[in-house]
Amino acid sequence: MGSKNQRQRLNKDITMNTTDLKEKNFEADIERYLITEGGYIKGNQDTYDKERAIDMPVLISFIEKTQPKQWKRYVTKYGDKAEKQLYRVFQDDVSRYGLIYVLRKGISDMGINIRFCYFAPASLLNDELVANYDANILTVTRQFAYSKLNKNTIDMVLSLNGIPVVALELKNQITGQNVEDSKRQWCTDRDPKEPLFHFNNRILAYFGVDLYEVALTTELKKEKTFFIPFIRVPTVREKWAVRAIPNVRTEDMSPRICGRKSCAEKCCFPYFSGTSPVRKKRN
Repeated sequence: MGSKNQRQRLNKDITMNTTDLKEKNFEADIERYLITEGGYIKGNQDTYDKERAIDMPVLISFIEKTQPKQWKRYVTKYGDKAEKQLYRVFQDDVSRYGLIYVLRKGISDMGINIRFCYFAPASLLNDELVANYDANILTVTRQFAYSKLNKNTIDMVLSLNGIPVVALELKNQITGQNVEDSKRQWCTDRDPKEPLFHFNNRILAYFGVDLYEVALTTELKKEKTFFIPFIRVPTVREKWAVRAIPNVRTEDMSPRICGRKSCAEKCCFPYFSGTSPVRKKRN
């Protein structure tokens, strides 16, 4: 009886405008959370290279800030060809060892060592390590255009220092779609031959997301793509809450997938966990 009364009060107190329940509003909610709570900035594709699937100006700005001496040596060595050479060595190592390895280890070119990201330090005692970690440039880009062959877009892409590493397709039950539609989209509408989708080349984690559930895969293989559940199935009570406030789980999901620590570190390990505690940006 009490439960019924609670539902009636909830329905009375909350008014829903169905036009606000579309995918773009879901995108906006996640984007807003990542920017205000997750340490992200709003991304754009002004300098993104679709053919190479990377934003080199963003990557170089990160290197200049965190490794100024190394970058000065690199520019002295290669002059106006420094960016082209950096990409060549970066991509050669990615092709040989995989993106995960290169993000962990960086590259070495003619005795010059360059890192492409910094992970959270074990403690806050080393100011330089903390500063380098905080200097990671995390961007969230909506409706990410990735191909030179078509005009397809991905609902949301998260990038680490100009390198796309996480992609999300978002669906909303109120509009008649769910996570299964996201999974089908990844399987049928995304060509694994695209540079962005090559295994361990750029995107390291592909998510299908709806208001209740999240599914994950690390490799696109058309109809052979295999997804695993990323977040546990909610209880009946939680499902009722989602019906009342459709985006209530957005904040539960976002830090696990996309938090500052998660983006840099979860994407660099082969296994993922949906039961880890919610991560928030370090104060």
